[in-house]
Amino acid sequence: MIIILKPQATEQDAKGLLNQIEQCGLKPLYMPGVERIVLGALGDERVLQQCHFEANPLVEEVKPILTKYKRVSRDVQPHDSVVNIGNVPVGGQDFVVMAGPCSVESEPQLLSVAERVKTHGARVLRGGAFKPRTSLMIFKAWE
Repeated sequence: MIIILKPQATEQDAKGLLNQIEQCGLKPLYMPGVERIVLGALGDERVLQQCHFEANPLVEEVKPILTKYKRVSRDVQPHDSVVNIGNVPVGGQDFVVMAGPCSVESEPQLLSVAERVKTHGARVLRGGAFKPRTSLMIFKAWE
């Protein structure tokens, strides 16, 4: 459940509601925004309905979350998450291509791939850990 507080609600007001959410046996989430404070209450839908958060004078709106993955849904976090990899922001407005080999087998191989993916527009190089292949393994019989 998403609980949107009125513009005049303070951080202290939010803490009181977060305590109430916790006392109901729910998991509280605090999500301060630029214009409003938004709270989350995760847990049993039947318990949520019995808590009557909409009756609180500080609450502007109560919205149920109907998506499966509540903590990562746009209902809970409407803003884009941006993660910087070096100086490349990933997750914003720009499309970022990340490319590289499934298995990094040597430094020359990785540098060769890095040159190629960069010329084709990739901005981030990725590579998997070394994975020995059975065809490359040498077996020695012990006598």
